[in-house]
Amino acid sequence: MFVSVVMPVYNKAPHILRAIESVLNQTFDDLELILVDDASTDGSAEVIAAINDPRVSVYRRSEPGVGGYQARNLGIENSASDWIAFLDADDEWRPDHLERMRQLAKRHPEASILACGWEIAKNGVSVPNPYYSRYSNSEMSIDCRTYLRVHADGMDVAHTNVVVARKSALQCMGGFPLPSKHCKRAGDGQTWLRVMLSGATMAWSPHIGAVYHQDAVNMVTRKQIYTVDENGLITYIRSHLEDVADRETRSLLMKYMNKRILSILFQLARAESVQRGDVEEALRAFCWDPRMLFIISGFFAPRTTRLLLNKLAS
Repeated sequence: MFVSVVMPVYNKAPHILRAIESVLNQTFDDLELILVDDASTDGSAEVIAAINDPRVSVYRRSEPGVGGYQARNLGIENSASDWIAFLDADDEWRPDHLERMRQLAKRHPEASILACGWEIAKNGVSVPNPYYSRYSNSEMSIDCRTYLRVHADGMDVAHTNVVVARKSALQCMGGFPLPSKHCKRAGDGQTWLRVMLSGATMAWSPHIGAVYHQDAVNMVTRKQIYTVDENGLITYIRSHLEDVADRETRSLLMKYMNKRILSILFQLARAESVQRGDVEEALRAFCWDPRMLFIISGFFAPRTTRLLLNKLAS
């Protein structure tokens, strides 16, 4: 068996059949599908129970976990393959995704992670992710520094829906992060970063493997904007910077973290929910970079001043 597919499920009844069928209808079917019901209450468990396919196994947790991280760890623990693929229960794969990934693994036996492009779909419109748009004709092997450079430039190399990772690499890093007030979001990105920092290589295929539906029900990213201190990627980089001896790698990590901090602040600003504490926490986490600091000052100074004046007047 080439791959075990892990799919956490939490209240995704309207979408789960689409996701499951996109796995079971792959052109390459030497797989197992592990469904982990994360204590759903919307009928998802009943939908799962009706699936009749020997390749499918079902596990259930008594309490829902943050970001599906514990559900994925349970799936990894019970998987039978050397490679683990992931798909969220409200998204879907293109039919030839796993066959392309299997061929990619054969061409890159040194790789610990496989990835490719994906589509972002919302309100009937689909667009490819920016990294794929730039490199759609180039299969490549990506080392840690290259991975960090891309993310420091504001692009993502991989999305959880298209990652296929060696089970040994995930287990060596301890799997997905445990629940924490400092990791309510971005635990997936933190996991891929930890694997890459361990010296792993990623093989990247120039195909669209998945569709990421941003208009699905019960989306964590749409329900709440998490703060800098709740972002597991930022808090991980911040706490491990001093452990990185290589100066260039440390510099790239700082730029990567700065990009994520700015992204959160802009999200809060667009939602008109940025508070003084958010800006203060962001500046505490922010690593010195004159260009980034100028952007923060120029964008947030007027709003922060208004907030402070309002607070003093109240």
